[in-house]
Amino acid sequence: MNARLMAVGTICGFALAALVVSPGHSAPGGAPHGLFEGLKVGQIVELNSDGMGAIIRTYDDPESRQGVTFLAKISEIGTDYIALEYEGKDPGAERVEYRLPIYAFSAIQHVGKGGPKRPAAPGKKKN
Repeated sequence: MNARLMAVGTICGFALAALVVSPGHSAPGGAPHGLFEGLKVGQIVELNSDGMGAIIRTYDDPESRQGVTFLAKISEIGTDYIALEYEGKDPGAERVEYRLPIYAFSAIQHVGKGGPKRPAAPGKKKN
């Protein structure tokens, strides 16, 4: 019985040491990894929703933002939430801050000028 307790204690000790010594999941002082990895604090985004949850769209150029109804600025990015700041366009309008948890999102979309260049299939020739 004493040998079993020693073996279990040793295994638990090694597991605890491995947890203490292993690095954290996110980089210190940097943006968290995962869903919000491509976003930056201060970036202007569009907040929208579909039937599944919230959608954030980012735009590479200001021309593609024309006609967008709800533009917000990212004020904070956490590991499991994002904070968006919205200011009304009217003079004297109040500033509103939204804090949305990560499980409220269904997509993050990046809208650019052109799609990625894809190489042609190896077996096909263009005439």
